[in-house]
Amino acid sequence: MRSKTVQLLTLVLFSLYLGGCSAIYTSMAKSDLHSQTKMSRTIFLDPMSEDKRIIFVQIRNTSDQPAFELENQIKEKLRHRGYQVTDDPERANYWLQANVRRVTEDDGQYGENALNKGFEGALTGGYIGSAFGSGDGKVAAVIAGALIGMAVEASTSDVYYTAVTDVLVSVRAREGEVLKTQENTRIRMGANGHRRVTSSGTTDMKQYQTRIVSTANKVNLEYEEAAFTLRNGLINSISGIF
Repeated sequence: MRSKTVQLLTLVLFSLYLGGCSAIYTSMAKSDLHSQTKMSRTIFLDPMSEDKRIIFVQIRNTSDQPAFELENQIKEKLRHRGYQVTDDPERANYWLQANVRRVTEDDGQYGENALNKGFEGALTGGYIGSAFGSGDGKVAAVIAGALIGMAVEASTSDVYYTAVTDVLVSVRAREGEVLKTQENTRIRMGANGHRRVTSSGTTDMKQYQTRIVSTANKVNLEYEEAAFTLRNGLINSISGIF
């Protein structure tokens, strides 16, 4: 009876130890902040002479993080690139409009990779247990390892933050060039109905759309640190279009 109890206890604690190994791996692999910024499609703009590089910038933030400020830094970057920033859209040859749609904590779908690495750590844990001897000594070693693993797992959280931003760039057409536009809008009417509205016209602005996704990842990452990195990535990516 005592032997079966010991075996059951060993199995339970060793399972907890596996979770601890995964947490230890995550803690080591994610100790430094990792970030990346990806654009859904590249925007290529026709070059303009220096005197025509006049840009109107409008950056909105409809996420639930109202302090996520980008506009002033983007304007400063564009000035360094030789652009005149204006508040008058009619005077500008470029319009840069962007909306930060979402800034949120995310799981990053990292679990599968962390699980696989955790099994590698478990083999090392088994060797450590054997080094303490056999019988009750081996159980004691597993208990110690499990307690350590539980402590690390309790204090370790693999955190991702993600920012999603939609970008619209408009470029004034060359003199005499007229562009046709057509817009289709579907409006919901009640629970099941809808109305489709179509409008057409002309414009002197060419338009390009893209979406930018920025991510930051680190163990126990706090929002303030993530926001700083996400903002820098977005500022560099958006201003880099020009």
